[in-house]
Amino acid sequence: MPYIKVPEFKSNEVIDPDQFNDAFSPFTSMNLDGENFMDESLGPDQIPANISLTDSSNISVSVDSFSSKSIYMQTDFTFDPLQSTSSTYSGIRKRNVNYPALNFVTLTGLEVGEKFIIRVSCAVEIQDGGWRTYYHGIPPYFKIGLVQFPGESSTDLTEGSSSALTKPLHSTVAHYRVAFTGKVPSASSISEEASLGHDPNLKYRDQNYDSDYAYRDNRLGEDYDPRTNKSGMPFSGYHSYTTAYLHEQGLSDNSTQSFGVMCWFGGQSRGMESDGDSGGVDGCRSPSKDEPAIIRDFKIFVYQVKK
Repeated sequence: MPYIKVPEFKSNEVIDPDQFNDAFSPFTSMNLDGENFMDESLGPDQIPANISLTDSSNISVSVDSFSSKSIYMQTDFTFDPLQSTSSTYSGIRKRNVNYPALNFVTLTGLEVGEKFIIRVSCAVEIQDGGWRTYYHGIPPYFKIGLVQFPGESSTDLTEGSSSALTKPLHSTVAHYRVAFTGKVPSASSISEEASLGHDPNLKYRDQNYDSDYAYRDNRLGEDYDPRTNKSGMPFSGYHSYTTAYLHEQGLSDNSTQSFGVMCWFGGQSRGMESDGDSGGVDGCRSPSKDEPAIIRDFKIFVYQVKK
């Protein structure tokens, strides 16, 4: 790498302006090559233009971003691209399920040995759904990671598309789950209908019976939607996701390569008893709707490393 020796200026000595300018003038003509910086230290706004450090001739889409996208909770594991450590994923890609905003960057005309850095940053927000309300309920988890799409570009990476060559990059995968959840007060006790079904002779008691039973506020009955009572839930999760991946073009690799972020939100359990999803006579009704996770301030970009 270029080496510049700056003359020593001694303490308490007057420095002539011409001496100072002559000492630092080599910096104005210094050639920045790939050895001057660590590749991982650079962002897209920090790479100077027209230098040998980077070359955009093979980059057809260099950056993709969005401010906010919802990912809906799932029970169908066929939509999970990160379910196992298998080398490929052949399932369907959907923007609100596992492929947020159909994001991607694309490289074309690649040759063996060329290297590229792909970097991603975003925040993942998961609402507190009150999962501990429901017996031994288990909160959902959110998985997110970088995925490689060999031979695909913008015309291929569409809603409902799939490819058996889709390759999750497991070294970039992160799992997020909140350790605690709050309780949804109006869904935390047996309803009047369930109480009568369990034992007709049992006196149902709520706040109308005695103020000590105010926590059993089931006035909306079995159709109560706990979503309306989540605004003050205390344990929402807010997670920061960042990753970087070095792609080195191999001999057998397709000359077109795209990269994007895929995810999956699920794995929850309401901890219901054996008599069905509603909890029946043994407990409260499960929520009729689940809160989506939200990916915020998302950005993916790629640049080439040339040395």
